[in-house]
Amino acid sequence: MGKHWTKVLLEVYHTPEDLGIMFSGNGAFIEKALAKEKVPYVETSAEEEIYRRLVGGQKVVVRGPKGDGVSVATSAALARQILLDRAVVVDVLLRNGFSDGAAELRKITNLIKELGRKPILYLDISRLWQYPLDPWTAFSGYMPHGLDRLIDALEDVEAVFEDGEVATVVVLSNDLYEVMRRRLKKHVVVEASSDSVDFLKKLMQAYGGCGEDVAAEVAEAVAKKYDCGRAVLAALTADLLSRHNCNRGAVAEALEVAKHRAKKFIAEYIWYVLFNDDWLYADMHAPLILLRRFKRPSIEDAEEFLINLGFPKTCIRRSLAVKWIVLQHCNLIDETIKDIAELRNLKGGLYNVMERARRKYNEHFKVMGYLE
Repeated sequence: MGKHWTKVLLEVYHTPEDLGIMFSGNGAFIEKALAKEKVPYVETSAEEEIYRRLVGGQKVVVRGPKGDGVSVATSAALARQILLDRAVVVDVLLRNGFSDGAAELRKITNLIKELGRKPILYLDISRLWQYPLDPWTAFSGYMPHGLDRLIDALEDVEAVFEDGEVATVVVLSNDLYEVMRRRLKKHVVVEASSDSVDFLKKLMQAYGGCGEDVAAEVAEAVAKKYDCGRAVLAALTADLLSRHNCNRGAVAEALEVAKHRAKKFIAEYIWYVLFNDDWLYADMHAPLILLRRFKRPSIEDAEEFLINLGFPKTCIRRSLAVKWIVLQHCNLIDETIKDIAELRNLKGGLYNVMERARRKYNEHFKVMGYLE
């Protein structure tokens, strides 16, 4: 266990804000969501069940479609545990290494207990850079590097849970759960999804501020036409609505163009909203999309990277696109960014811009050591 890869760098969360959740007299808020400082959190039934199971000290596996708010619901439940039950959340990160991961986890959880607090182990692969793009390939014998690290981390988490008195939550998308279910020992499954029109409507109002009738109509279209990515699409369509004075026609057209494919809609959003349907503006930010294949830089590092390539400092410093691209998004958006960088399933203006950027900057990435 933990002999070949490990797991542990750890992050330890003592406050709800550490998880990106903020409580105030007006309710709960999500911080740094889609480049917004904060947005109201919309409750789900999954959050309540996750919280209840963790109170009972159980091992919970939260599963659901990508981009359906699974990680957010889990973070909210964990934030409540911190606030109400004096919990300390131990976030297990996947990294290269050779130490015994289970032993390190035992050390930190025992210390938390000695301090009179309640430790909770937390593993959410969808939040990590190592998330494999094609997890189903494990069935054919191919094991992406992110997946073998996940297996090691799960073994360590299982070992510590079996010691007793350490509640555990593991978050997996539906496809990863199907790959991993035989490796998971006894656990309770909580299904989390965003197929409720009422939830999507409230989410759109939280992100965009349009009226209930408009939000309800678009939420119904998202719920009917998509089977994953619905929470992400609700947030992005809400932003589109606010940019078009709550004109539902523009959003309906965008949803139709995407043809029921969430990643296609996200790519269209990047082109029309972040890049302003402008070739010059897109050319200026395309190298940052390429960089995101290899790392997620800070905003400051991203700005310096583009300025050093010769782009105007005044444009870069106030660019919303820079801030949006470098955010740690949900796995569905991050996968879409990587797909764009690799020219997967692209057409039209975005394909032309990215193909031109790859030809122009590949040598630069070789010098940086990212490409051979």
